[in-house]
Amino acid sequence: MTAPLRAFTLLELAVALAIAAVVLAAGVPGFIHLRAYAQTRSASHLLGTSLASARMLAVSQGVPYSVCPTGPDGGCRQDGVWDQGWMVFRDAARGEQPHKTADVVAVQRPAAGVRIRSTAGRSQARFLPLGHAPGSNLTLTVCSARRGMEGARVVMGNSGRVRTERLPSGHPDCPDA
Repeated sequence: MTAPLRAFTLLELAVALAIAAVVLAAGVPGFIHLRAYAQTRSASHLLGTSLASARMLAVSQGVPYSVCPTGPDGGCRQDGVWDQGWMVFRDAARGEQPHKTADVVAVQRPAAGVRIRSTAGRSQARFLPLGHAPGSNLTLTVCSARRGMEGARVVMGNSGRVRTERLPSGHPDCPDA
C-alpha cells in the first residue's frame, strides 16, 4: 500500500517565503557593496597594467607608447575624464592621438558606475624608449559612483614606475556622487 502524498500547507509556504525575504533583504546591500568595490579595484588594476604594458612596449620596441582616455568618437580625450575607457597606442610621432588604427594596441573599458579622473594638466601618459615618462607625475583617481565607497589611486612617476594605492571610504579624492 502506498503512503498518502503530503503537500505544503499555505501557512508553511508563507513562513518559508518570509524567511527567504528576510535573508535576501539582509544579503543584497552587502552584495551591492562588494560588487562596487570589486569594480573599482578591477578598474585600478587594469589601469596599472595598461600603463606598465605601454612602458614595457616602449622599452622593448624602442618607440614611444602612450595611454590616453577614450571619448565617444574613439579618439583621445583631453579633459582628464577616463570613465569611458582608455587605449594604449604606438606613438612614434609623439602626438595627442594615434595616427592609424594599426597603432592601437589595446582598448580597455571599466565597468559602469566607475569614475576615473586624472590630475589637472596631464590627460595622458607617454613612455619613451628608455622607459621614463617625461612631464609631471600622473595620478588617476578611481572612485565608485556609489556613496561612501573605497577608491583607489594609480600613480605614475617620471621614472615610468606605476603604483596603486587604496583610498579609504569617505576620502576627499572620492567625493560622494
